[in-house]
Amino acid sequence: MKLAVLEPGKSAFLESSASYTYAFREGLAPLGFDIVGRDQIQQLDTGDIAIIPRSTRALTSTDLQNLSTAGARGITRVLWQTEPLPPSNLTGLSEQLMRSYVNGRGMFQPTNYGLKRGLSKVADWAVRNVMAADLRRNRYAEAARLPSPKMLGYPLREARALKELWDRNFIDRVFVSLPSRQIYLEKFGIPSTTVPAAYGPWYGRRLDGIKRDIDVLFLGRVSPRRAHLIDSIRTELGHRGFVLHVVNGDCYGEDRTQLFNRSKIALVLHNFTWEFPLMRLFMAMSCGALVVSESALTPPPFFDDRHLVVTETNRLVDTLATYLNDEALRTPVINAAYLRATCELTFTELMGRALLEARSVPARVGQ
Repeated sequence: MKLAVLEPGKSAFLESSASYTYAFREGLAPLGFDIVGRDQIQQLDTGDIAIIPRSTRALTSTDLQNLSTAGARGITRVLWQTEPLPPSNLTGLSEQLMRSYVNGRGMFQPTNYGLKRGLSKVADWAVRNVMAADLRRNRYAEAARLPSPKMLGYPLREARALKELWDRNFIDRVFVSLPSRQIYLEKFGIPSTTVPAAYGPWYGRRLDGIKRDIDVLFLGRVSPRRAHLIDSIRTELGHRGFVLHVVNGDCYGEDRTQLFNRSKIALVLHNFTWEFPLMRLFMAMSCGALVVSESALTPPPFFDDRHLVVTETNRLVDTLATYLNDEALRTPVINAAYLRATCELTFTELMGRALLEARSVPARVGQ
């Protein structure tokens, strides 16, 4: 069976020198999949699969044409949405505006792209502000985790593009990397399957002979929200004799593996505070670092308190200090997390099973 990967380019999922095609080849070749790139989609035949990993909005007009003709030839077309979608707990006016935005109705006119990648600046601004106001008014989270209007823009555009792909019959199946995204898509009658960005060797491994000389590591883009939290945590940890080491992205491959192997604790601060993403959990756990995370509106899927430590934002410093001061407390959590991530939640098993199941369901052609 051939699998064509329409990869969007570099992301945190892989090291900078690798590609999604490489990851699928490494992960699925043992199951008998023949992995090819987007340039070979025309060579696929009935029973083969084309998959779009990461983001709907990375598709070109050529990709859309190829997906359309592939569907007519009986090729199963799968979107694997690993990018964020909006929160699923909106109510009232914000829920109505969000639906109109995603459905592209009324005042929300499409732009001149193959997919509707955005709206007028006025409409975009209005929807984001009303949604943020609703979440703040209803206090679905502690103040530190409430989203800003700007934070909501990217997930909204992702949802809009995904909905159009589905409505225009460019895709047959949707995989989402978090269960919370599955709940969101149910609002629009789009069935989906949760397939996490599970463990593969590209995430990292434990190294022998490496001294864990970093107390706490934060690896990721330092957004305005994260910057505020990082400054506070760094100061308070410093008063207790510990150091927070911050790497603002662009750390991949062997450099990243070395960094996590040097770290006692990996700190997770969410970018989109209504979901609990897993990629950095797999990176840290596979390298033997304890994960300490702020909570989100949804709990971490596939893991529980045996594998990581989740606490409220205002308790992070106390929690970090407790585990830094007690290696015996850290060790069983680290070991359980390592086994769970690298042995039970593998890309080969979870993605392989999902793709085989997707192929067994009739295509949507003509719907």
